[in-house]
Amino acid sequence: QTVQAKGVAPTVRTYHTSSACVRDRLYVFSGGDAGASPVTDPQIHVFDTVSVTWLQPESKGTPPAPRHGHVITAVGSNIYIHGGMAGEKIHSDMFLLNTETMKWEKVRAKGDVPPGVAAHSSVTFGKNIFIFGGMTCKNDCKKTRWTRLRFDGDPPPSRLDHSMCLVPWRVKTPEEHAAQSCDADVVHLCFIFGGMDTQGVIFNDCLVTVLT
Repeated sequence: QTVQAKGVAPTVRTYHTSSACVRDRLYVFSGGDAGASPVTDPQIHVFDTVSVTWLQPESKGTPPAPRHGHVITAVGSNIYIHGGMAGEKIHSDMFLLNTETMKWEKVRAKGDVPPGVAAHSSVTFGKNIFIFGGMTCKNDCKKTRWTRLRFDGDPPPSRLDHSMCLVPWRVKTPEEHAAQSCDADVVHLCFIFGGMDTQGVIFNDCLVTVLT
């Protein structure tokens, strides 16, 4: 179904990746124009799902440079933007937008800060942002510290332009199944699907890891 939205919609763009939601509002920033160039639009665009209206609120501070292939993720009322590219430049920076004050802030992170990356993916779990795409990192938003995670077994092949999501999964013990109990522990599964490598090989595999 095509949504008949009111207001001024963002211009045509690609690779603005998964946009972030805070309550009933969807946030979109930057994206690709032609070739490897990003759009020149520095505006944050907000789609109000209740009124079905596009908004362009004024913001304070210095926004990120235009880019595409970045990730934009919500943690509470804050929006985080990481990485992306513009032409041959690959960004490694991270910006925070407080949606209550509409103020931009560049995050001064510590820890194992990943190199510049684009066309990666992210999910939020608690106060952490998990990023995957050639490397797997966890950023603690409360401490603004990066931690590179290491898993048992062989890591999946590096990839870009894949999808990533977090799914809560109810787990019952055999005793709970026998008793037909509704009680169950909940673990959170991180799913990664598809994507491609830099040689053009397209993946159709589905990778799963347990975050809790």
